[in-house]
Amino acid sequence: MEAQPRSQADVGIGRLTLPAGWSVLDQVRRGGRFVLLAAGPAAGGFAPNVVAVEEAMEPAVTLRQWHLDSLAGTGEVLASYRLIDVRGTRMAGYPAIARLGAYGLDRRPLTVVQWVWLIDDAVPGRQLGLALTATCHTRDYPALDPQFGGVARSYRVVR
Repeated sequence: MEAQPRSQADVGIGRLTLPAGWSVLDQVRRGGRFVLLAAGPAAGGFAPNVVAVEEAMEPAVTLRQWHLDSLAGTGEVLASYRLIDVRGTRMAGYPAIARLGAYGLDRRPLTVVQWVWLIDDAVPGRQLGLALTATCHTRDYPALDPQFGGVARSYRVVR
């Protein structure tokens, strides 16, 4: 059996590498925000997926503020979301925050891993907030976690 090639996906000024067999479902730019949705093969009625967001930010916004704002947004969209772990890390050479959470959807337990970080923008006086959210059925998380981490670590600014 021949291995499927991995694919590249543009996220605003950056690029991610998706696992073999994954595809981009949507890419939308609205104002100062760019959103990418990619998904892998469905298993048990749920397709593991990655949502990447790039959003223009004022330079005064700190990593902690971006983390708390994006966390609040997650809680608003996913009423049953529960935060499990938060830790500092680095993404594309920038300080970042990684968090692990869980929620339920249609009686399915889902696991969510998220990374948020800020990067310099080419536009003077502005920075970009990046958030990458990977979601899968909780039973599939141990097998998919390395792929999710690989997608997150693959982010590169290409302008």
